[in-house]
Amino acid sequence: MPHLFSAQGDHAIAEIVARHPLLALDFDGTLAPIVPLPDQARAPLAITRTLAQLVDRLPVAIVTGRSVEDVSGRLGFTPHYIVGNHGAEGLPGYTPVDHQPLVNAWLGALHGNVEIQRSGVRIEDKGQSLSLHYRLARNRDQAREAIQGAISALSPQPRVIGGKCVFNLLPTDAPDKYQAVRLLVREAGCDCAIFAGDDITDDVVFEQAPSDWLTVRIEARDHHHARFHLSLQSEMASFLQRLLAAIQRSHAHLQSSHSAERLPRR
Repeated sequence: MPHLFSAQGDHAIAEIVARHPLLALDFDGTLAPIVPLPDQARAPLAITRTLAQLVDRLPVAIVTGRSVEDVSGRLGFTPHYIVGNHGAEGLPGYTPVDHQPLVNAWLGALHGNVEIQRSGVRIEDKGQSLSLHYRLARNRDQAREAIQGAISALSPQPRVIGGKCVFNLLPTDAPDKYQAVRLLVREAGCDCAIFAGDDITDDVVFEQAPSDWLTVRIEARDHHHARFHLSLQSEMASFLQRLLAAIQRSHAHLQSSHSAERLPRR
């Protein structure tokens, strides 16, 4: 899989900006660096400044595992769409199902699990889903085993999506990130999408996205299906700047073409 900062990547960016794309982005590990505590995460200024310019030029969506309320104050700009809970919250055109009673039942069972409490797992209640964090556990292997054992005892069983030192628990009938991005493309009246993500939770988009979408994986791994990769999260700022420059060139070319068409013939 090629690096996005290549001749092939430049061509793909130039090609897709001419097709009225939706720009859909994950938050943690994509816009914001991974940090020890989720509450510390913020999008860097170099990224938010460019995104504030991009929202005037194409539809921009944040599609994140966080709740909409949580992520909104961490962005530093106002996107057109914010979809939270891995697609289950804030999705236009989708009639939401209230999963709170089910999530509360899982939460009660997990709080009552002795191994979970002993292992240093942090349980994050996001309303429509749960995240079990073990990054700060003294023994991550033991914490991971405790989480897996606790999940196996839940009823009904959740849809489980792994991540970087986290297990995400979702209702089985909740939309996933690919379904969310696909609906957003239609809602925004776009022809295609640009999607960037960094984690297992984003693999569903990489695996199912149409071949004409521009998909970018942060910190590439061998087994995923994105078209391009970035080596580090810090390269996202440069990617967004390249995208903005490509849009500006495309618009300038269109204006030049229209001006030439209006010139009187001799």
